[in-house]
Amino acid sequence: MRIHRRLLGIVAGAILVGVLPSAAAAHTTEAIADTGGMSLSLNVLGAPVVVGVTLDAFGNIIEVVITDGASGDAGFGRTRSGEHKVQFTRDSADGSTVINVKAKNSKLSVKLRTSNLSDVLGTHVWTGDIFGSGTATKVTFMIGTPNGPYAEITSVSVDDTTPAYRIDGPYTERDDDDDEDEDEYESKARITFFSEDGFKKTLKIEVETHFGDDDDDDDDHDGTYTKLKVELTGRDQSTLTGDDALGEHTWTGLLCDETPAAVTYMVSTDGVRIVENGVEVAEGVRADVDQDDDGFTVRFTDSNGDDGAYLKVELEDEHGTLELKVKSRTTTSCDDDDDDDDHDEYDDDDDDHDDDHSSSSHDDDEDEDDEDDD
Repeated sequence: MRIHRRLLGIVAGAILVGVLPSAAAAHTTEAIADTGGMSLSLNVLGAPVVVGVTLDAFGNIIEVVITDGASGDAGFGRTRSGEHKVQFTRDSADGSTVINVKAKNSKLSVKLRTSNLSDVLGTHVWTGDIFGSGTATKVTFMIGTPNGPYAEITSVSVDDTTPAYRIDGPYTERDDDDDEDEDEYESKARITFFSEDGFKKTLKIEVETHFGDDDDDDDDHDGTYTKLKVELTGRDQSTLTGDDALGEHTWTGLLCDETPAAVTYMVSTDGVRIVENGVEVAEGVRADVDQDDDGFTVRFTDSNGDDGAYLKVELEDEHGTLELKVKSRTTTSCDDDDDDDDHDEYDDDDDDHDDDHSSSSHDDDEDEDDEDDD
C-alpha cells in the first residue's frame, strides 16, 4: 500500500462508507504487486538468458517468458504453470537446468538449479520497479570462483534507482551440518530499499554449491549441483517517525473482489483520528472500524463475503519520538488454491521458508510478525 502525506489542520469526524470517487489516487494491493513484475538477465553457460515476469494487480503471475536476450527461444520448456509458480527445464549434455518463478504474498523470486556450476558464473542483472513509482531499479551482481571450486557472489551494485538503499554483503561461508558425505558453500548478499513513505523491501541474492550425497532418498539431489536464487520480499507495513508521522495520510488498497478501498486519517501529537468521510469503499462492502486513542483498525468485508482484509494504524511514543506504524492485509486472504503444495522432482520444498529463521551470523531477518493475521 502507498501512503500519501499532506500537512493539514486536525480534523476529527464521522465515518462514512460510500462509493470511492474516481478521482482518488491509484490503489495498490500486496507489496509485491506494486512492482508489476521483474526481469532477471542470467549468464547461463556464457550465453544470456532473460527471465521476464508479469504480475497482475493482486501479485499473481500473468506471464513468464524466457528468451535468449533478444526475441529468440532460450531452449527452456515449461513444465509447470500456476498463478504462484511457473517452472521451466532445459536439458543438455551437461545435465538439466531448472528455473522456478514464484510470486505469492510478500515474495517474488526466481531460482535456477543446475548440475553444472558454470551455469551460474558471470554477470547477472535484476531489474524491477521496487515501489511501483514508475522508475526501474537495476541491480547487477557477479558470481565467480575466486577461492575454490564453488560459486561466490563477488560484487553487487545498484544503478538507475530512486529509492534509498543499503547493501549487506556479499558473504560466503561453508555450511557445517556435520554430514561427512556432503559439503555445501553459501554466498549471500542483500539490498534493502527504503521508500519515502516508510516502507522497505529487500532483494536477496543467494548462490549455493553442494558437493556429495545429501543422504536423501531422492537421487536427483545427489552429486554436485548449484542453486542461484534472487528474491524480492516486502510487506504492507510502514513506519514513519517524528514530524514525518504528523499530518494527513491516505491508505489505499484493493479487496478480493477488486473493490478499491481508501482510509484517510489525521495524526497529531494527541493521537490518530479518521477524518470526516474518511473511509471510502464501494457499495455492498462493509467496513468495521475500531478506534481508540492510539489509533484504529478497519476490517473490510467485500461484496463476496471475504472478510480477511484489514488496516491497522498505531501511534506510539518511543522515548519521546513519535512512531506511526501502519499494517495492512488485503488480497492475501483471497487465495483459495495453494499451488505450492504439489512438488515434483525439481522442486526445492523449502522455498517459502528460505532465510526466514536462518541462524547464519550474516542474516538480518527483519520480518515482523503480522498482527491480527486471522
